[in-house]
Amino acid sequence: MRSRAGSSIACKRGQGSSVVTLDNMVDTLLGTALQEAQSYRQAKLRLLDPHYQIADTKKEGAAAWYEPGSGEAVFDDSTMEHDIDREYWSGVRRHEEVHKDEQAHRFNRSDVEFDGEVIAVHPVLIEWHAIRASGQSSGDLSSEYIEHARRGDALAAYIGKDAVVAALKSGDIAALQEKIYAKERNEGISEQCSKNPT
Repeated sequence: MRSRAGSSIACKRGQGSSVVTLDNMVDTLLGTALQEAQSYRQAKLRLLDPHYQIADTKKEGAAAWYEPGSGEAVFDDSTMEHDIDREYWSGVRRHEEVHKDEQAHRFNRSDVEFDGEVIAVHPVLIEWHAIRASGQSSGDLSSEYIEHARRGDALAAYIGKDAVVAALKSGDIAALQEKIYAKERNEGISEQCSKNPT
């Protein structure tokens, strides 16, 4: 059976019959494919900003990174797969947004001295801040990033999280170092006074 509109298939259903044309079938399939493509696109846009770059960051040992010079965030190409861990990648996105939007891109010191060790601003403190602000769990972090988080937590516990975050936001690491020195001096004076009461 053939009609002017194209090929058709007659289907008997109960007492009556209906005709489904090949054109209708193609339209239905195309409509379904377009809906799936649009749904995929919307899901990716909820996860990633359209200005983010996609590359094989995994070969460099990273899920993503932020490049302060260009202002671009680069995410691993695995984010484009259909079945991904959205919670993990949302954390990665938030982590990179912290670097981009909540941290200075230049610092007046490259490290701080605390508790007998030197802690680098980059990568230790900026990664600590991005990890904690994004809420990433230790299970999502490399051993190196777990160590950054541990060292940043120790400094924040000593001098105060707000002081560390403010220094990273303003870029004034020298002022943070002065706060650390002042607290250490005060503790040293208090300790000496307790040992040598007058």
